[in-house]
Amino acid sequence: NNGLTTSPVVIDGTLMADPRDNGRLINNPDLAQYMDQILNRSEFRRYDCENGPQYDITFHAAPFPDGCILADAVGAGPQLLPEDTGETEGFVDTSVSPVRDALGSRSANARSAIGIKADGSIVLAMVAQQPDISPAGMTLAELADALADQGVIQALNLDGGSSSPLLYEGTVHYGRLTSGGETIQRPVKSILWVQDSRQD
Repeated sequence: NNGLTTSPVVIDGTLMADPRDNGRLINNPDLAQYMDQILNRSEFRRYDCENGPQYDITFHAAPFPDGCILADAVGAGPQLLPEDTGETEGFVDTSVSPVRDALGSRSANARSAIGIKADGSIVLAMVAQQPDISPAGMTLAELADALADQGVIQALNLDGGSSSPLLYEGTVHYGRLTSGGETIQRPVKSILWVQDSRQD
């Protein structure tokens, strides 16, 4: 609600957004028991390394590979592959009843994710939720299975519901549609922008 970040954002080696500066997050008593997990959530990273760029999906506190510096990073979560880190990152808490599931990870929904294949190539995925298709959307476990089927070995959940549109070659693919087929649109304040280096 205050427009401040809940996860770190690094651009060109500079920390551009820091969740520790977000008082509404840091001082929220309902989140106090999860704060260590929130501040160490997963992120998608791009490194500048001696042998060229490398990509990784790892926890915020994880060290950098030898010979690499952090170029860019964006936090999200949980990780979907090689394993679901929903409980580790505090998105899911099975120790309480009813189970706390902040992302509705076990319910079918529109989803977006980023993945890395064994050869280092990047996969972007978006699952739409359309009422006339059953089941509408995917759970996070189903999304992980679908990405694994495409050869993805590391994957990170980005966002869901109507916050998961995909713009590709001038066409917007919306995450959610009404029963009448109309798109559900909302402002999206943060995006992952991919530029084709061959067009530079």
